[in-house]
Amino acid sequence: MDALIVLGGRLSDGHLRDLHERLPLVVVGRRVPGLDGACLSVDNVQGAFLATTHLLQLGHRRIGHVTGERSQRDAVDRLDGYRRALAEAGVPFDPALVFEGDFHELSGILAVEHWLARATSFSAIFAANDQMAYGAGGCASRRTCRWWASTTCRGRSSRCRP
Repeated sequence: MDALIVLGGRLSDGHLRDLHERLPLVVVGRRVPGLDGACLSVDNVQGAFLATTHLLQLGHRRIGHVTGERSQRDAVDRLDGYRRALAEAGVPFDPALVFEGDFHELSGILAVEHWLARATSFSAIFAANDQMAYGAGGCASRRTCRWWASTTCRGRSSRCRP
């Protein structure tokens, strides 16, 4: 291996610094003290704000949000952006529309199952990443095809429709 690109992740800052001593690396989406020149930042608050605003502009007012693990800074930032977009549009925040995921496809599936089991109404989903958006979209289309036709699902970086 000649170099390494790390996307967020769970590796400790110390482990990343150790790796950097052995090979060139770039860390995307998080800051690691001591590796400032090797880190690329992503404005997760603004990205989530824009994605949620897009859904609001489409007319959605009951937007479910599948977060990442709240121990991850990017998940917290994306929730902040979601909440900011709702507030700026005058849409009240409803904690029942937020489901904590783990950035894996299964989280999106579990979120939709959770909301449907509790009869939580929603017309759009903003997932904190594309994997969870695919899971949510796939589950929604399998579970409630007629309902899914009028639902919008958006991941952090793209819009998806299974």
